[in-house]
Amino acid sequence: MRSGRACAYFFIAALFLVATFSPLYIFPRFEKRGRPNVADEDEGVYSDDTFDEWDSYMYDTDMFATSGSRIGASLAPFVPTPQRAVAAAIKMARVRAGDIVYELGAGDARFCIRAALVSPDVRCVAIENNLSRVQISKLATRKAGVEDQVQVVHADLLEYDFSEATVVFFFLLPSPLNTLSQKLKAVLKRGGRLVSMVFKLSFLRAVATRQEAVNYVADGYTSNLYLYTSASLQNNEDDSPFISTS
Repeated sequence: MRSGRACAYFFIAALFLVATFSPLYIFPRFEKRGRPNVADEDEGVYSDDTFDEWDSYMYDTDMFATSGSRIGASLAPFVPTPQRAVAAAIKMARVRAGDIVYELGAGDARFCIRAALVSPDVRCVAIENNLSRVQISKLATRKAGVEDQVQVVHADLLEYDFSEATVVFFFLLPSPLNTLSQKLKAVLKRGGRLVSMVFKLSFLRAVATRQEAVNYVADGYTSNLYLYTSASLQNNEDDSPFISTS
């Protein structure tokens, strides 16, 4: 009996070690490509997929399939945004030196990492409530060499104060977005920018919409990115232009 119990404890400990430390070895090393200028129109700067191996790992690992929300899956399930869409969102928000970037429900902090690579003068905060993904995010920022720019916070995004943000990225379901409406509007009133993945904000008018081909479900699937600025506060009629992806 004792032998069987000891084996069980050993097996659980081994799973914990694998879950905690395997990403350190699986995460690919980032190429030293220099820091892109936000004004650079070279699409390759923003859409270079150097994260493919990491994406494959995150999609295929079951332990990352549950939501990190204190209220279960009602904020958003963890679905890693394809790097092409992340790069497009960074460009769409015109992230630049001096920006304070927040990522709500950060997962593995990929928006913050991309934003930090734009300029060493960009400061980022990744908010995530799932402790395993907080650890993953910290590993990812170290691998990207931006750990001094990206603060990974283990917190409930519904309760966290992100009023200092100049840019906010999020991929959340409509219900929590409505809950955050006043905080998001406050960012815009101070001249900030918001980019929402997939879901449109019902309480604001998008000033631009970009369609990206992504692989959330299968090849050929497309997703919209919605940009909001201070102009979005004027009315809620959605007449936002589509931005070409070509």
